Amino acid sequence: MKEKTDICIVTVKEDEFLEVKNLLGKTHGSNNQAQDQPWLFFSIKTIQENELKIALARIPDQGTKKSQSFTNRVISELKPSWVLFVGIAGGIASEDFSLGDVVVSKRICDLTLEVSKPDGERTYSLREESIHGTAKNFISILPAIITDQMKDWNKNIEKRPTINLEDGILDKKITTKNAVWKGKIKDSLMHNFGKKRAPKAIIGAIASSDRLVKDIKITESWITVAREILAVDMELTGALEAAGNVLPLIGIKGISDIVGYKRNEEWTIFACKSAAAFTYSLLCSGKLTMSQDDATDEPTQQEKKKHMPTPKIKIFIGIDLQFYFRLSAANGEPIFTSEGYTSKSGCKNGIDSVKKNAVKDEQYKRKKASNGEFYFNLVAVNGEVIGKSETYKTEQGREKGIEAVKSTAPDAPVEDAA
Repeated sequence: MKEKTDICIVTVKEDEFLEVKNLLGKTHGSNNQAQDQPWLFFSIKTIQENELKIALARIPDQGTKKSQSFTNRVISELKPSWVLFVGIAGGIASEDFSLGDVVVSKRICDLTLEVSKPDGERTYSLREESIHGTAKNFISILPAIITDQMKDWNKNIEKRPTINLEDGILDKKITTKNAVWKGKIKDSLMHNFGKKRAPKAIIGAIASSDRLVKDIKITESWITVAREILAVDMELTGALEAAGNVLPLIGIKGISDIVGYKRNEEWTIFACKSAAAFTYSLLCSGKLTMSQDDATDEPTQQEKKKHMPTPKIKIFIGIDLQFYFRLSAANGEPIFTSEGYTSKSGCKNGIDSVKKNAVKDEQYKRKKASNGEFYFNLVAVNGEVIGKSETYKTEQGREKGIEAVKSTAPDAPVEDAA
């Protein structure tokens, strides 16, 4: 019989993994690793003297698809009560927090869909992932938990690295030439490093995308559609797509860099330590599993099965205000996205066309992208493109994608999120 896992902590980078491992293994015993499994097991005691079984896992690669696939595996094999995504993220310049502080996800904003306009401008479509009811309830009381049971969470973290606030030196480390953003970054650093303090935790929205964000223009586009964004990562959207309403998931992210400010490895290491310290204190508070036990909206086993990832077609509105639909496979990963439609009825007609043409091999136009990767277009009888696939490293991967559409699209349920 498998031992119950109360909480699974998922990390990506080696430093993230090791910092959490060091804390879990510091004062409490069991550290048993099953062969061929990318996780370690620990047992810790809460302040109420209850024992928690913890699995600590690491995803070998970045990206939303990788995190979605890995989270699906965690849910299937470990069956935890909670999933915590712990690591680092880039921060948006703010006087409320800065380098080395921790952001806990209140909302997770999916900004993976990029729309290119004819003039070359890039804009993004916002999709907010549905968060489990237990996670929503827990986040609402987390400030009180931090104040009461977690007030010393940052006590044993080494001192924050320093930042030289002299004008000439500070200006050289700000990489953006945008005067407004440059001012925001300077104000943020002056406010947060004008006097010594320990790292703090703040609760807010985290944006997630496959794009590594270094360009202020991208950040500006994101903030246009999601003004409350505090931080940016590359995994949370995929993880939450997998978890959905099945079980609660939150992100705990140490701020390792500020968009528009020169990155320093010293802050990456410190941010890993602060995220790990917050997570360990949260586990020891015992409040996560208590919130799970006391939840009134916990799904039944039948409801969990209902919300497990299945093939589906989702209608959504893009940043250009057109209607799109996306076909996802049984594992929740996207297969292809439609062209834009000016009306929802046109979008629904496109879905009908997919369902009719999906089984016909002659309706798939196999293509090769300029970067050497492979993709396909599904076309209607009149030759118009209905949807374009994700790209694949190999032709065999593309063929598997086509077979996935043939087998899932005709009977896939339609979810209207527009």
